[in-house]
Amino acid sequence: MVVGGFGEEREVTEEVAALARSLKKEIEGAVGLECSVFEPKVFASQVVAGRNYRIKIAVDDDGKEVEATIFQPLNHKPPQVLRASVLERRSLHV
Repeated sequence: MVVGGFGEEREVTEEVAALARSLKKEIEGAVGLECSVFEPKVFASQVVAGRNYRIKIAVDDDGKEVEATIFQPLNHKPPQVLRASVLERRSLHV
């Protein structure tokens, strides 16, 4: 782990999966896809003035993946998608 950086990638928790699912439309809009599958698989987090989550999400049955960075503020404001991109085909396994 790098001080101030993202921690190690690990299997997604239900809390992080729910966060990603709550922003599905925003993530789809950011990458220009309508996802036939939307299954968060792995994530890493970073403590900032809140928490950043970098989540890898399976978005179809052929192995296409999206990586989304989501910011969850401390002050109970709604989370927001900071960045989302389609990844090259590779393994989602930890």
